[in-house]
Amino acid sequence: MSAVVIAQLLAQFGLPLTQQIYQWVKEGKTEVTDSDWSLLTTLAQYRSSDSLAAAGIKIENGVMVKIS
Repeated sequence: MSAVVIAQLLAQFGLPLTQQIYQWVKEGKTEVTDSDWSLLTTLAQYRSSDSLAAAGIKIENGVMVKIS
């Protein structure tokens, strides 16, 4: 997988999805199952705000706020 393809995936879909695809390429995976597709769909929808919320944090007006 070229660096350009990786950069495009990162820019469009984010790190979690790109990491998963990169891992599959390294493993030589050639077939995508329904389960794999479901995982990719979930990863494509994942945002940094999801990670922050899981840690009890959100950003409001550029300031980090702890979620009660």
